[in-house]
Amino acid sequence: MILLSIGTFLCAISFAFIAICLAVMLNQASKTLNHTGDAIDQVEKMTDGLVHGIERTMLEADRITDDIAEKMNAADPLVGSAGHIGDAVKASSEALNIQARKLAAPENLDKIDHYVQAIKWSEVASRLYRKWKVADSQS
Repeated sequence: MILLSIGTFLCAISFAFIAICLAVMLNQASKTLNHTGDAIDQVEKMTDGLVHGIERTMLEADRITDDIAEKMNAADPLVGSAGHIGDAVKASSEALNIQARKLAAPENLDKIDHYVQAIKWSEVASRLYRKWKVADSQS
């Protein structure tokens, strides 16, 4: 009977030791989970701040995109007008090239020569008149 009492006593001590070890281990696990929960809360707060910043950035980017699209739509008529001006300049240049080729044709060179001679003689007459006018004013 003594052996049975000693065996029961040893089992009770072993159970108490295991219960104490389990309590200590569960207490440490609880502290670790509390620290982990606090860390997760901090990460969640930081993430919320980042999300709000990203939302503001996306709204600003959307506003800028709308502004750019509006300005591009406003500039479309200017680009069209510049295209029309370019077409007009091209047509004028082509017309001038055609006229220059016509004037440079051999049959037109004689006609042009008469005009060139008239311009030269009018220049001579203009210079003579200026000299006579200077001479009259000095005398």
